[in-house]
Amino acid sequence: MNVSSDGGTTTEVRTPRGRVVEGVVAVGGLVAIVLLLTSSFERLSAVVNLIIGLLGALAALLAVPWVNKRLTGTRIPLTPLVRVLLAAEIVVAGVSLGVRHYRSSHEVDVLDQVSEQLFTGVQPGREVQVQIPLSADRRAIAVAIEITDHNPGSGICAPFTTVDVRQAKRAIYGSPRRAHSAERITIVAPRAGAQAALGVAVANDQDERNCLVDLRISVARLTNQT
Repeated sequence: MNVSSDGGTTTEVRTPRGRVVEGVVAVGGLVAIVLLLTSSFERLSAVVNLIIGLLGALAALLAVPWVNKRLTGTRIPLTPLVRVLLAAEIVVAGVSLGVRHYRSSHEVDVLDQVSEQLFTGVQPGREVQVQIPLSADRRAIAVAIEITDHNPGSGICAPFTTVDVRQAKRAIYGSPRRAHSAERITIVAPRAGAQAALGVAVANDQDERNCLVDLRISVARLTNQT
């Protein structure tokens, strides 16, 4: 309702153009919410999020009086139904984006999928291969390897032993990473393939070639932290 120049009041009627704008926002938002809540496809969810973002931008513009009047032909605020739908769109979009970010960035534990986790009696200078399944799209592989004495009664070897971990088939991804027992390190993951083969070479700080150790994979995770 507006005040006229003579002190009276005039009722401002929503124009057909305004009804069309509100209809687009309401129906489009409702469809987007339904699709987003029922879809399990990442691409469709991305498209729906885009629709919600555009509708949210339109809602923000409609909150500006002169933009509202230019688009709708009036200065009448959006109807309660449209306001509720817009609020729901913002909430659903925020939750969806949060879930998508978590799914695409959180670490994935693949230790249980590593077929061979224990290597016994490994001599310094020798290398074993560990197959890490790439069940998620991440930039790096985080591993930790526990080193224990193979023959505890014959001497102490583990404190003087380290491992050098590298990409077994693609040296282009960098030089080996050296680690002590149970120390977590990250290796750049290959861009393709179902598994990554890691070469684990045993080194003894005192050059004791007969100091045998056992290796056990204690951590195997896919991560974006490098």
